[in-house]
Amino acid sequence: MRSRCVAAALGALAVLQLPGVAYACPVCFSIKNEANQVAYLATTGFMTLIPIAVIGGAVWWLKKRAAELSRPVPRMVDGQPLRPAQPAERAGIADS
Repeated sequence: MRSRCVAAALGALAVLQLPGVAYACPVCFSIKNEANQVAYLATTGFMTLIPIAVIGGAVWWLKKRAAELSRPVPRMVDGQPLRPAQPAERAGIADS
């Protein structure tokens, strides 16, 4: 039991020492001149805006598609659009 506790403590100590060996972002340390800084900021902006543009495009497309599907479809009789009945036709009064 004691050896498991010692092994767990040594493992935790080793894990806590790893961030000092592995740098979190190797690019962050190379921003010493302005060209690298501009490239880093442009890449950050690109990676931020692309998902927003994709989601916005999908929402726009879905909205457009929903508007197309909600339009009434004209009913056809013998290849001609069926017009709605006029009030006189509904009452049974024929035009002479």
